[in-house]
Amino acid sequence: MTKKNIFDSLHMHYLSVIYALLTLFYLYLSINSYNLLYLLIYKLPSTIHTYFMMKGLHIFNLIILIIIYNGGIYGYIKGDVAQRGIDGDTVERVFRIADQIGRYSQSVPNMFRVVKKNLESLEREVKIKALLPSSSRIEAFRMICEPFNRFLTRSPKDYFIHNPPRGTAYNVQLNNAKEVVREIYRQIQRLWLDG
Repeated sequence: MTKKNIFDSLHMHYLSVIYALLTLFYLYLSINSYNLLYLLIYKLPSTIHTYFMMKGLHIFNLIILIIIYNGGIYGYIKGDVAQRGIDGDTVERVFRIADQIGRYSQSVPNMFRVVKKNLESLEREVKIKALLPSSSRIEAFRMICEPFNRFLTRSPKDYFIHNPPRGTAYNVQLNNAKEVVREIYRQIQRLWLDG
């Protein structure tokens, strides 16, 4: 490999790193942290693809690519996909309330792993639903409440892949978990009624 080729490849590498940093900075200035998380989940693969495509581009093409890409991101942020029925403050409060599920799941003994895993899944699902776009506040509330309703209405045998374990210990743990989840669900309902 000649010195010129090495210099060219390093030059393009540094340009692509600068481009990625500028794009992330632009994203940070344009949107709040929850939209950024949502955007990175869906846009990261195309960002990586763009990085590998850039290695063979001329500097003029690179500038055009930056303008088009940033314009596309801005349009994506301002478009219907990014519109949400709830604001960032409400999402943050939902996250804080959902964290209580995670704290309770840590207190469940390891021998009741099924109950623990279901609680962790519930916490994750509530947080994901809070981040999803929705057309109205009511629709957002319905999406967030859906995992709670599913968790509270399932019978004990629905939590197990095979036959449920014998004995009442699992049922006691499950009933305790349902009581805690019911109280957290009431907090979510109060949050919507107050807001």
